[in-house]
Amino acid sequence: MKLFPFSEIWNPRRASDSSERIERTIDDRSRRLIAGVAVDSKFDSASGSLVVAKGRGKFCRVLFHDRVSIPLPGPLRESCLDLQASTDPSSGTLKACGLELADVQRQVVGELQRKAARYVDRILAVSVIDPGLWINDFDGKPLYLPISDPGRIAESTGLNVIDAFPSRDLEVGGQGGPLDLLPWWLLLADRSFPVSESVNGLIRVGNETSIILFAPSDGLDATVPDVIRFQTSGMNLIHALVQLSFRSPPGPEQIRRLLVSGIHSKSLLDAWLKITNGDLDSMHRAARAAIEQGVSSEQLFSTFSKWLFVTCEQNIKQGLQDLESQFQADQRRLESQRKSQPVTRFDYKPNFSHVPLVFLDAEAPIRDSLGAMLGNNGFKIRTDLGLASSASSNLPDSVEASSNHESLVAALLGLLHIDQIPANLPSLTGANQQRILGRISPGRPHQWRQLVREMADFQPPALKLRDAV
Repeated sequence: MKLFPFSEIWNPRRASDSSERIERTIDDRSRRLIAGVAVDSKFDSASGSLVVAKGRGKFCRVLFHDRVSIPLPGPLRESCLDLQASTDPSSGTLKACGLELADVQRQVVGELQRKAARYVDRILAVSVIDPGLWINDFDGKPLYLPISDPGRIAESTGLNVIDAFPSRDLEVGGQGGPLDLLPWWLLLADRSFPVSESVNGLIRVGNETSIILFAPSDGLDATVPDVIRFQTSGMNLIHALVQLSFRSPPGPEQIRRLLVSGIHSKSLLDAWLKITNGDLDSMHRAARAAIEQGVSSEQLFSTFSKWLFVTCEQNIKQGLQDLESQFQADQRRLESQRKSQPVTRFDYKPNFSHVPLVFLDAEAPIRDSLGAMLGNNGFKIRTDLGLASSASSNLPDSVEASSNHESLVAALLGLLHIDQIPANLPSLTGANQQRILGRISPGRPHQWRQLVREMADFQPPALKLRDAV
């Protein structure tokens, strides 16, 4: 089994001088180990990530990441899907599914513990996310009920468990998501020292397509960084087009050829671009009408590629304008605060003229066609979700696109909880306030004491002078 090269991460070379050993010991204490476990939305598998990170809060940097995945048994998958589809789930059924699911998650954690080897005691906690149940209470207020049983996971593994992240956002008026944007900002945003100025982008093509822009920050800002997100159709539209065009599903290679054939329908493209937010039903009706007018399958899929590229390009441009407007509004607010206080001003102006780097996370056919179009139009594309420059890279090169990143996001949400950093973005979740997300189920006493010491030792970093005054 492949194990973490912790000896290289913590002690890259043997120290001969005592003062150097002392410095290394102090530095090693800043390296933290946390596990994340996630169940995918279709209950196909439970994945786990083991993360070595350095720094706290918005200064966190991921040094190393490894993961495992275990498929869920068929009966358990069906039970979870039936429970999720039920309008009135019983507590007994929820408990039974939670216990079975916890057994699979325990196996994932066990694999991660074996990978950690002799550093297993340095795992601070296991951070758990699952699709859960979304229901309304008696007055119509949305509620989130996790299916996982954190107590069983904590008891069987001995580790502290952090879960139920959407619940706190719901309590302050939010919709319980999206909660993965601050972790993605930690991984992909430009946080170069001493000046960070580039706006980086992320395009994730799943059932829906998310176009996300991350504002730069050196971590000293008083508030959470600005993140802009747009959503539109994605693979759900591809599946609808397949049903319209083929009697039997084509293979990935055939879809790839269709997407890059280069011939698209201008009339269908114009019709799709006029549809607000890429509404799936409206786009499906437009595609059906185009087929009746003689548009071929090749044109249909090529039009999808062209539409996706144009939509991404337009949203990136709009996002840059929105980020610049927010930045200017913040500057005006700070200027008004400075009028009564003689403070030396430090100019800080991010570059909103373009996005120098776009990370693309998509299945192979979409990744090939969209990446080629964006690359041919001046965008620098990365598909390994890792930056070229170590000065601004926070995600290890070992993390590849189109893999299950939810467990990595779970681990970072756990670190944000430990560091007492609010992880919800009210501008995107609709919450009234920022809140620290998650709850802790203690593990064995020594693990619990270690986590309490870690949280008690945390001290917020100094703010920028413009925020402190």
